[in-house]
Amino acid sequence: MSRKKIYVFGIVKKIIIIFLLLCIKNHGINAQEARTFKPIPTPKNVSKMGRPMAQTIPVPEQKVNRMVKEMFNSWKRGTEFEKYLSEDFYNKDKLVDAMTYKVPVDAKARILSIKNTRVLEQYAKPSTKKDGRIEVNSIVSVTADTQIEFNDVNSGLRKLDGENEYIIRIKGELVPVK
Repeated sequence: MSRKKIYVFGIVKKIIIIFLLLCIKNHGINAQEARTFKPIPTPKNVSKMGRPMAQTIPVPEQKVNRMVKEMFNSWKRGTEFEKYLSEDFYNKDKLVDAMTYKVPVDAKARILSIKNTRVLEQYAKPSTKKDGRIEVNSIVSVTADTQIEFNDVNSGLRKLDGENEYIIRIKGELVPVK
């Protein structure tokens, strides 16, 4: 091959590489422009809960444990579970339908242990009792080891263990010190 052909071949090769890089770069920009924005669902009635507190107050662990156990006991009873879900719970109807129709009838849920409780947010507002009390709404994260047990047609008794986080809202009152 002559030097002229090698030189022209090198230039053509460089032009093709530059063209491909430009195509890839422009394609990436167009792909970003085509993305849709999906907002993350958040509670809508935060202002009804009161003003955010500057410093959080620990929620008694016994109260949190009792709430989680009540929620699990309602799941065992069936239809009462829905009352523990907030009005602004995302896809509330889907969850209730799934628990009604997709979970085996003989399934039992239990809490093996509650590992961690943590106050995420707290809101305060005057109590409706008009006696100087303050209503405190706490949003608490609870990490628990759970187990669901049911009979499977193909494999017999199944126990599914898991570590789950539950976000619960607990209401309480503070009595002013006189």
